[in-house]
Amino acid sequence: MQAPEPHNQSRPNLRWWECGQHVQSIEQLLQNGDPGAEYKLIGDLCSGAEEDKSRTIELLILAGKTISINILREMFGDNDPDVRIAACQALGSIADLLNHPPYPYGIRPAAEVFGALTEGVDLLSQPILDDDVFVRIAAVSAASKLRNASSIDLLTVAITDEHESVRTAAVKQLHNFGPQAIDALSLAIKDSSRHVRAGVLESLVAIGIDEVIPAISIALLDSDVTIVAQAIGILASIQTPKSAALLSAILQSGTPAARKRAIQALSKFTNVDATSLIKTIHDDAEPYVRREALLALTVNFDLESTDHISKSLADKSVLIRRTALESLRKAADIRSIEALQKSISDEDPIVRTQAVEILLELSPHQAAKYLAPLINDEIPAIRNAAVKALAQSEDPSSMEVLAQSWQANDPYVRYAAVMALARLGKTTAIEPLCQMLSDKDHNVRASCIRILGDLGDDLSVPALSVCLADTDPTVRLAAVAALQKIGTDQCLGPLAAALTDNSYVVRKNALDALTEIGGVLAIEPLSSVLSGPDLRIKEAAVKALGSIAAFECVTHLAVSITDNAMEVRMASAVALGNIVDESIIPPLSYALHDEFAAVRLAAAASLGSLGAVASIEPLSWLVSDLNVNVRQTAVVMLGNTCHFNAVKPLARALSDAETSVRLAAVKALAGIRVPESLQALKVRLRPISGELDQEVRSLIKSTADSLELSLAAMSGRPRTAGSEAPAAHGRPRTPKDLLQRYGRPRNGGTGSATD
Repeated sequence: MQAPEPHNQSRPNLRWWECGQHVQSIEQLLQNGDPGAEYKLIGDLCSGAEEDKSRTIELLILAGKTISINILREMFGDNDPDVRIAACQALGSIADLLNHPPYPYGIRPAAEVFGALTEGVDLLSQPILDDDVFVRIAAVSAASKLRNASSIDLLTVAITDEHESVRTAAVKQLHNFGPQAIDALSLAIKDSSRHVRAGVLESLVAIGIDEVIPAISIALLDSDVTIVAQAIGILASIQTPKSAALLSAILQSGTPAARKRAIQALSKFTNVDATSLIKTIHDDAEPYVRREALLALTVNFDLESTDHISKSLADKSVLIRRTALESLRKAADIRSIEALQKSISDEDPIVRTQAVEILLELSPHQAAKYLAPLINDEIPAIRNAAVKALAQSEDPSSMEVLAQSWQANDPYVRYAAVMALARLGKTTAIEPLCQMLSDKDHNVRASCIRILGDLGDDLSVPALSVCLADTDPTVRLAAVAALQKIGTDQCLGPLAAALTDNSYVVRKNALDALTEIGGVLAIEPLSSVLSGPDLRIKEAAVKALGSIAAFECVTHLAVSITDNAMEVRMASAVALGNIVDESIIPPLSYALHDEFAAVRLAAAASLGSLGAVASIEPLSWLVSDLNVNVRQTAVVMLGNTCHFNAVKPLARALSDAETSVRLAAVKALAGIRVPESLQALKVRLRPISGELDQEVRSLIKSTADSLELSLAAMSGRPRTAGSEAPAAHGRPRTPKDLLQRYGRPRNGGTGSATD
């Protein structure tokens, strides 16, 4: 069916939304079966204003409709480049629809439509030579979508275009035609533009078969290194015998950069024996090429690779020798031991160090035979590496080699000998380690001490005791730590001596060690520093005695509570509170008169924690203390005794000037359920001068009411034989109760807390 001639009648300018309405009318007419309506309406739309033609074509493409070949021919001859570009895009869109069935509604797979594709190639022969470069690029895109053998001819024309962008677009589209486009791409690979040549290679890699290799071989001769690198990358992706042969040729005649890339490409081959090709270039003139070959051999390792890598250990380049050693480390082939023995005498220290480490890894049971001579190497780093390797080896003779190194000049060698001795075990190592405690290097001495501490045998205590007089504080500190780890009674004497060390850190650590391991036996050494000049040590000793919490500590804490330093007196008051025994009451009573409120407060808390009746009288002194916190603490502790003897001082506290003290007194009386408590509360409710604040009055009233009900209930209980008057306690305070709360006293403490 031939398309009618387009109407020549003039039309008003069509805007894009009006074009959209016409597209909808096309759909309606097609659904009604009018075959000529499509061409008629297209002709009307295309005769509109030029600025609307491009949008019209786009809307038709979106609607999925075929476009008359005659109309397209007319559009290709339009004066507006945008219209010609739109016509190319329309033809390409139709080709896309026809090449990807099923066809959308409106596309009729009739013979004339498929024939239009062939005719479309002829149509594109005009825009492919258009004056406008963007039209030519659009024609290239449309030609690639036609997927016609004749399209390759059009694209072949385009790759000779004067404009680089057109040529680049053409070569990038040629990969859509597969092997048929190889000839055209082979022509374009010689293009003067690097971008065009790069586009050719992108198309060749998309085709990815052996037939592209001739074209790639041309790219390998390119003057641009990036093009050569790209071509080598394509050969690596193909991975066929032909590509391997071409890469092998590069190894023989390519530039150094090309040879390096060829090696990298061959190392990725999985279906070709590339290892044999790599081995041929271990004599390459460029060091970095030889290095790349070594790395590739490591990746593609086989039984013969060790020999080729070992040859590189004699390379004149230090870089190659170091790389060869790393390759042998990864290969882990024991056949390389002989070559490694030569490397331990290399002129480069790093090479020798690497050889030492690898020999230890490959032959841990024979390390001494290879590494013993290096202990006396002139370079310290080599000696250190050899000693470290021997200390880590599994060769029994290496221990003997290191044990003979105690008198070496290098302290690191002696240190390594110490570490080796540690591996010999407790029985064998203690005696030589004790001998090395007189080493001239303090780090060696400290290392020996730490190892003796880890071994934990009290046979080393005498030698460690001597180290407490060492001139270096780190050695003395290590000796204290070692004695603490050993932890036997034999260590107490040396640790006690360390309490007079001139270093505070040593004294403090010795004190902590005594506290940890001594128990009651540590009391005398700890008390010996209470008369010393160091405030921090005295305070720490008092706290340590408090943590021991034995009856024997009371005598010493009673002395320290009279110390000149407030911090020591306060720590003593707190420490006495940890001992559950009435013998603490006299020294704490003394502390209640201390000039510092903090000491009085600590003493009051310790007395209250005892909960004994004997502590009531001293606590009652503090009800009139000048410090409100002390008064409040005393009131709370009086309440903790739960004894009727505490009622009288608590009644005085109800008249305290501070609300917090009065409230604490009310709560304390509530816990002492005796008539005297109720009487004291009721007396305070009587109107007197200086009325109570409402909060205290309310609490007194509610407490008195509750206490009165409680006493009434208690008075109605029948008494059993031997029972006394109603209990004077809100809660009992027997020695058993105190032991459950504070713990059993140590070493003969009575724990008495008679109510």
